Amino acid sequence: MGRAPVRTRMRPARVGASTAQRSAIDKSIDQLILRRMDKTREALLIASAKYSVNEQNELHGPNGRMKICCNRNGYPHVSIRSRSKGILQKVPVHRIIAHQKYGDELFGDGIQVRHLDGDKTNMRPSNIAIGTQMDNYLDMSEERRARLIMAAHRAGLARRTFTMEEVKRIRDEYDSSGVGFNTLARKWGCAKSTMRMICLRLSYLGD
Repeated sequence: MGRAPVRTRMRPARVGASTAQRSAIDKSIDQLILRRMDKTREALLIASAKYSVNEQNELHGPNGRMKICCNRNGYPHVSIRSRSKGILQKVPVHRIIAHQKYGDELFGDGIQVRHLDGDKTNMRPSNIAIGTQMDNYLDMSEERRARLIMAAHRAGLARRTFTMEEVKRIRDEYDSSGVGFNTLARKWGCAKSTMRMICLRLSYLGD
């Protein structure tokens, strides 16, 4: 009696990055591991090679279309286990798309991922861009901006701790150079949250 034929399972084609891109990403991951760099960035690089979103806002992985899961802030994410430490890391999908579009520009000082229509569940590549915190703020709806301003006042973050001349100098530096809130906060000796409110015109509203 002959042996039954062995059935082989067809492996679905990968979606997302091309073969050349995956090779470059794998090399980058190896370099990160060797230099013991940030596990969050390592997880993002792995995810960039495995996942993609189409213009129907559908998330696809190595085995096809996937169910979308959101984190506690309402952003769709995927879970990635890092190669170096085996830690399970949640990677926001909008950051995956931004990395596929812009590469290492995403890691620049003060750079954030933007949802151009203000909808954080819209992961379409055409809706994802990178920019500054101010760009991100301007992408929000008027209603959401108003809520942020009210929250800032309720939290007491609009209290004067700088002169209006100092505020003008801070805003000029932020607008012209795009320097990050952390850098400015260290320079001016205040909390990052205070600096964010100044730069985004959520406090010191008299000028």
